[in-house]
Amino acid sequence: MEEREAVVAWFPEATTCAAGNEVSFATGTSEEHEALGLTAAGHWLVRRWRDRGAGEAVRPLAPEEAREWLLRCEHFEAVEEHFPAAAGEGHLLRLARLYEPRTPEDGHRVLVDRLWPRGISRADERIDSWLPGVAPSAALRSWYGHRPDAFPEFSRRYRHELSSAEWGGPLAEIAELRLAGTVTLVTATRDLEHSGARVLYSWLGGENRYPGARRASAPPSRRHPGELLQEP
Repeated sequence: MEEREAVVAWFPEATTCAAGNEVSFATGTSEEHEALGLTAAGHWLVRRWRDRGAGEAVRPLAPEEAREWLLRCEHFEAVEEHFPAAAGEGHLLRLARLYEPRTPEDGHRVLVDRLWPRGISRADERIDSWLPGVAPSAALRSWYGHRPDAFPEFSRRYRHELSSAEWGGPLAEIAELRLAGTVTLVTATRDLEHSGARVLYSWLGGENRYPGARRASAPPSRRHPGELLQEP
């Protein structure tokens, strides 16, 4: 990427409050911050700086890295605009409760719950495969307790888990399945709209474009990210 390329839009990081500090979803800390930039030539870069101390770093990002950054910081509309159908994601992704009848449009039905549902046979025809490793961690599930009022924070924490290396393997398996055809994420959870499967569906870019997901609170800006940080 040429140094002279002008940045036409900056996307600010998302943050959450932890122990009285605003923690960046981009860096995982309260002292380091990032903003994602898009150049006029369509290249992506990330700028990182600290609350204390001089200096900042700028580095280019590959398109897939930029897409993951936008998802992690909840810029879902930007993902729709700039990554409408990334390579290998052309097939539909669907979402359903396990107990719903199977339809011909479902394709491969993959159970994305961490625990196998009670009373369901391992040979049940409504389940083609099971990926417990892609579900929220046991600690996060226990904290959440399926409380609808806690769903926004649960969603943010689960997206943070999905961006870590531990979840990379199961996510890659779903990507492989999507190369072959439609994939339906299924869950035994009663409240589908406030489930981990709903968050996962949004993270992967489902066919209905992030239904129920919260839009990023801050729109892209043409201003330098250091100025964005100083705004009230």
